[in-house]
Amino acid sequence: MWNTSFLTALQSNLTTNISLAKDFFKRLCVVNHKARYTAEEALKHPWITREFNDPIPLSYHDYLYESYLKKNLINILRTFVYLSQLPVSTNVVSRNVLGCVSIG
Repeated sequence: MWNTSFLTALQSNLTTNISLAKDFFKRLCVVNHKARYTAEEALKHPWITREFNDPIPLSYHDYLYESYLKKNLINILRTFVYLSQLPVSTNVVSRNVLGCVSIG
């Protein structure tokens, strides 16, 4: 009879490999050449390196987009913090009964 812990580990490993393989090929088959993995990026993918716990590297295009999103989020948060510190007497900021800030 098969050892159940061995079968569970094998199934988990196969699931991980299949997921990583799908991700790898999906990143190689992107039509937009700017968003597609370069050879250097592909060689760092965990499915190739067999370091299954490593994070999946972003393509350069994905990295730029993620950086853009982070920068915009930081700017939005800074604006919100600034507006929340304005005195309530200004026409820009008002607080409701719960103390939540509304703009406008």
